[in-house]
Amino acid sequence: MKQEVRNFSKKYPLWKACGFHDDFRTGYHYISFANGYAYATNSHILVKARLTDISNFDEQDLSLLDGKFIHGKLFKEIISCKGNVTITADAIVVEVEECKISYPLVTGIKFPECEKVLVGSEVTEWKKEFGIKARLLNTLSEVMGADYGIGMNWKSNRMFEVKPLGLSGDIKGVIMTIMVN
Repeated sequence: MKQEVRNFSKKYPLWKACGFHDDFRTGYHYISFANGYAYATNSHILVKARLTDISNFDEQDLSLLDGKFIHGKLFKEIISCKGNVTITADAIVVEVEECKISYPLVTGIKFPECEKVLVGSEVTEWKKEFGIKARLLNTLSEVMGADYGIGMNWKSNRMFEVKPLGLSGDIKGVIMTIMVN
């Protein structure tokens, strides 16, 4: 009988929402794990995904991730692996045949308070003109596994809440608007 391979789903490439080009805010290079969710941001977009929706690990394994971070490029490697993945207190370990590769989980990274951003502020006025970078919208769509498109709700004076259409899991994001004239 073949054992189920454990891993994060390739359908949700969270690493694409990381800000690898921001050398001043290196926390954006990481994916954060907190309270059963994974968060990734590059300061223009932010994605929040329930870990049980984007992986096939049990709650006990996922609880080991709480309060920890993994570099987005390492997360990319992990989800591309064909081997079995286990979570320990200080690493995500991939086992392929007799070879084990350990990807370190770290703490103490300066990362934005994502929940405060997701709650947003009350809409005080509707902006009649705003801009959105199309490539960021495309990135959000990819990261959230939105095969059927995305829905957007005006969240505050500077951002939209974004949800994938046709998916039942708890994954959402935000996209910041840009100035027009």
